Amino acid sequence: MGRRWIFFFLFNVLYWAAESCIVPYLGPYYESRNLGGVQIGLLGGAMAVATIISSFVLNFLADSSGRPKLVLLCCSAGLIGMAALIRVSGIFSAIFVSAFFFYFLKAPLASISDKLILDSIHKTPELYSWFRLGGSLGYAIGSLAIGMIIAWHGILAVFPVFMAVMLICLTTILPMPIVTRKEGACQRPKQHDYVAVLRHKRFPFIYGTLALWGLAEAALSFYTLHLQKQGFDSRRIGLLLSITMFGEVVGFLLTVKLLKKKVPEKTIILSFICQLIRSSSLALMFPFPILILCQFIGGFSLPMIWASTTYLAHEAFPVRMGNVAQGFKVIAYYGLAQLIGAPFCGVLYQYISSSSVFWMVTSVCIFYITGYGLSQAFRR
Repeated sequence: MGRRWIFFFLFNVLYWAAESCIVPYLGPYYESRNLGGVQIGLLGGAMAVATIISSFVLNFLADSSGRPKLVLLCCSAGLIGMAALIRVSGIFSAIFVSAFFFYFLKAPLASISDKLILDSIHKTPELYSWFRLGGSLGYAIGSLAIGMIIAWHGILAVFPVFMAVMLICLTTILPMPIVTRKEGACQRPKQHDYVAVLRHKRFPFIYGTLALWGLAEAALSFYTLHLQKQGFDSRRIGLLLSITMFGEVVGFLLTVKLLKKKVPEKTIILSFICQLIRSSSLALMFPFPILILCQFIGGFSLPMIWASTTYLAHEAFPVRMGNVAQGFKVIAYYGLAQLIGAPFCGVLYQYISSSSVFWMVTSVCIFYITGYGLSQAFRR
C-alpha cells in the first residue's frame, strides 16, 4: 500500500468534516422552512428508506463491477448537487425528494471506504480504527468551524461550506490504493451468497445490535433542536459537538487496544454504557460543565460499536461479499431502525417534549445492556 494509505485517512477527515457541517443542522434548517416535528420525522424516515435501497443497490454495484472507487467518486460528486437542491427547494415535497436522493447517494460512502481500508489491512483488521480516527478529527474540526460560521452568517451557510469541503474530498478518492486479496479476488457475489450472509450465525447479533443502536441514534436528528430549546446558541452547540468528536478520537484509540485483545462483544457493551451516559445527560439537562463531560464520554460510543461490528462482519463473511456485508451495517444502523425511530422521535418531539426523545434513547440502552447481561447469565 505504501504511503498512499494517507488518502484513506484524508478521505475520512474531509468526508466527516463535510457531514458535520450539514447533517446536524438539517433539523434547524427544516424548522426555518416552517416544517413541523412530524414532517421532520418523515424526512428522517425518507432517509431510512433511501439508505436501505441504496445500500443494496450501490454496494452490490461496487462488488459486482469491481470498481468501488468509481462508485465512491460518483456518489460523492452527486452529494454536492443534492445539497444544492435541498437549499433551493421551496416546498415540503421538493425538500423531501432532494433529501431522499441526498441520503441515497450518501449511504454507501462509509461502507465502501471501509471495505477498501479493510482489504488494505486484511491481516491486521484491528488497525481499522486508526483510519476512522480521521473521521472523528474531521467532525470535531468541522463542528467547531460551522458553529462559528452559522453565528456569523446564519443557517443557510451550511450548504456552501458542505459543498466546498466535499469538493476537496473528491480529490482524495482517485489516489486511493486498491489491494486485491487472492481469496475470492476474481469472484463475483451470487444469489446464494446473500442467503448465506442472512443465515450466518453471527448475523442476528451484528446487525440486530446495530438496528437497536440506530433506533437510539435516530434521536440525533433532534439533537440541535433540543439544545436550541434549552437556550443554547450555535457556538455552545458547536462546542458540545466538538467535545463529542474529541471523545470519539479517544474512543478510537481505546477501541484499537480492545480489538487487539479480541473482545468485540465487550467493546459493544461499553459503547451502550457510554451512550447511556450521553443520552441521560441530555434528557436531564445537567449543568453545562457536567454536560460537556458526559458528551465527551458519549463520544466513545460510536467508534466502539462501529469498529467492533466492522471487525465482526469482516471476519464472518466472504471477501466477495465485502461491500454488501459492510452495507448491511448501514441498512441496520441508518435504515431499518431509523425508518421506525425517526418518525417516532418526531412525534415525541412535537407532542410531548424534546427531552422525551433522549429518554427513549436512554431506555433503549438500558434494555440492551440488561438483555446482554441476562443472556450471559443464562449461558453460565
